[in-house]
Amino acid sequence: MEGYMEAYALFSKGELCFAQKKYNETIDLLREAYNLLGEDGFKMIDNLCNGTSEKYIKQHEFHATMCKSYYFLEKYEMALDQGNKWKYDIMNHYGHESILLVDCYNYLALIHTRLRLPEKEFAKEREGDQTWGQIFDTMRTYVRVYPLSLLNIQIPMDYYMKAYNLLKNRKGIEHEETKNLKQRIVEYQSERWLTMQVERTLWLATFLVPVMAIIIPIVAGFTWKALGLFLLGISSFMVWRIINAIIIVTITYRHYQKAI
Repeated sequence: MEGYMEAYALFSKGELCFAQKKYNETIDLLREAYNLLGEDGFKMIDNLCNGTSEKYIKQHEFHATMCKSYYFLEKYEMALDQGNKWKYDIMNHYGHESILLVDCYNYLALIHTRLRLPEKEFAKEREGDQTWGQIFDTMRTYVRVYPLSLLNIQIPMDYYMKAYNLLKNRKGIEHEETKNLKQRIVEYQSERWLTMQVERTLWLATFLVPVMAIIIPIVAGFTWKALGLFLLGISSFMVWRIINAIIIVTITYRHYQKAI
């Protein structure tokens, strides 16, 4: 095919740049290779060479490198687009149970963790003028934290579990790669629940501290006693939140160690 050798050379240079962590250069080189062949050219080469021992530009490897490059550049929307193409190319050529999907699912989980799409969708729905009732409802949702945070966890967790189940079925539960992914999932859940506790603490403090600053001087006057009560209240609040976070994270860690 005309232009294929040049495209392959560009693709190879792009992979080398990726290994050297030159992600912008990687994307530029891969785009040049893509422009030489086009979507139809990539599909034709994949269909002709699939299953052979020849070295060629595999569609899923092209999208994988693009996805990872965008991810490391923190361009998560573009990474998601390439990640979805990466997933569909593997499914089309190797099936829905291909072990190649493990790496893809892991990156899609990472991307969705950064994107937090349910929270963005919630914020988008609240754009524009709102009534006081709607504003109160929005603030109440953020103070509660859990509804949005649990939705944010759901998509990454689905991808992590797909990757884990593929590894468990193909390589076994005692394989090193399977055990490492299990530990990553456990740590992911523990980290997200800790983050939720920190976020909720900040939101509660936003409301609690001003209320205490108003009520305590009214009750006790502007005295050293009032200041002591104020500091005691803040200290008690922080101790309660720290203990609460430790308990929840410990329970979460132990639960997923046993459940997965």
